[in-house]
Order: sequence, then C-alpha cells, then structure tokens
Amino acid sequence: WFPAEERAALENALVEEQAELEVKDKSANWLAIFSEPSVWLTLFGSVFISQLIVGYQLWLPSLLKNNSTLPIEWIGVLSGLPFLLGMAGIYLITRHSDKHGQERRLHAAIPTAITGVLLILAMLVPSVILEIVLLVLAGFTMKMFLPLVFANLTETLPRGKAIPAVVFVNATGNVIAGTVGPLLIGYLRQSSDSFDTAFILLGSGAILGGVLLACVGAKWTTRKNGATVQV
Repeated sequence: WFPAEERAALENALVEEQAELEVKDKSANWLAIFSEPSVWLTLFGSVFISQLIVGYQLWLPSLLKNNSTLPIEWIGVLSGLPFLLGMAGIYLITRHSDKHGQERRLHAAIPTAITGVLLILAMLVPSVILEIVLLVLAGFTMKMFLPLVFANLTETLPRGKAIPAVVFVNATGNVIAGTVGPLLIGYLRQSSDSFDTAFILLGSGAILGGVLLACVGAKWTTRKNGATVQV
C-alpha cells in the first residue's frame, strides 16, 4: 500500500541498516544471542511486567468482587475495560515512538514502570472508587511495552540474532510469567486473605521491569585514560 518510491526507499533503508549491523557483528550462530546483554535485559524486564499482566487478567474480577459491592454485570464491564484502554495505549505509544525517531527503549520502560506505580497505589488508597479507577487506568499502560521491546531487538541486532532473540524472549518470558504470576497471587491471597500484598509485589516487579527495559541499549559514559568514552 506504500507508493513505489516510498516502498523502495524503505527497503533500501532496511538493507543498509542490516548491512551496518552485520559489519559490526560477524557472528552468524544463533547461540550468540545468549552473550547479548540486551537479550537478557529484555527477557527479565518483560517477565516482570508479563507476570503482572497474567495475574491481573486472571484475578481482577475476583479482586473487584472482594473489594466492592458491585453487581456481577459491572464487575464484568470493569474487568474488560482495561483491555479496551490497552488497545488504545498500544496504538498511541507506537505512533509516538515512530514520530520521535523510532525511540523504543524509554517508550517501553516508562509505561511499564507507571503500570507498577498505578497498581501499588490502587492497593493503598482508602477509597474503593479511586482503587477501581487506578486499576482500570493501569490497563492503558500495561501492554504498551509489547510491540516496542521486540521492535527494539529487530532494529538493534543483526537479522541472524534478532529472529532467535525475539523467539527466545517471547517463549521463555511467557512460560515464566504464566507460571509465577497466577501462583504468586493465589498463594498470597490464601495466606493473607487479601489481594493487596500480591498486587503490591507484582507492581514492584513491574517498576523493576521498567528499570531493566530502560537499560536495554542504553549508552553509558565513563572515563578511561583521562578521556570520556561511551560504553
């Protein structure tokens, strides 16, 4: 659907981008992804927010029922609303990322940390109405990281590493998050008769996940032999 000139320019830019990456890294072995710090930072950052998402999806209706006197119909509506907001959030963050030089790192990290803060605040506020508002708002930022972390891997790694890196991060992250998140909430719910501790813990993990995602590909400056260099 691109005009021919724009399509050709885009294809040439992608070819040049991959050529530059291949020059910097000659390794064609997919096992080399395990030596890439960006892969591990992306994995663990994604795991922390993904386990929040899985736990949130499974336990939000029970949380709303436990903490309010809402009828079941409204619990269903409020349980679905965050994911409608999440679709809008993904659309807006990706457009904003593209308009600002395809910046992926902070566009993924900041909403991830904000999600954790919103969830923690929701568990601490005394008002049930404010708690519900914060829980729903968390859905807006919750999945913003998803397209950006994988786009970042494909844009910063050579093709031979990018594809297996995306597969590894996605598969491993889903297995870990899908196991830990629901079990953690269920265990803490039984132990304390409240969702507060579990969701505060998941929110804290999301903040840590945001910090890890912010470190992916970050440029650090240090002094070496009297000169300032980037690492």
